[in-house]
Amino acid sequence: MLKLEFTDEDKKLLSYNRFNYPHPRVQLKMEVLWLKSEGLSNQKIAKLAGISVNTVTSYNRDGCDL
Repeated sequence: MLKLEFTDEDKKLLSYNRFNYPHPRVQLKMEVLWLKSEGLSNQKIAKLAGISVNTVTSYNRDGCDL
């Protein structure tokens, strides 16, 4: 299982970009990563974001490169 750790600065950046990034798909990815930084499960994030658990997992993997 992938364990992500977020600094306070990471969380601030995610919180800002989930509403202000110019591309809506990136906003969604930032929302998913922000929810993950708040400790939610992939299943809960998928339900809240309206996407599949596989997409959440993919975003989490991609988020490691941010």
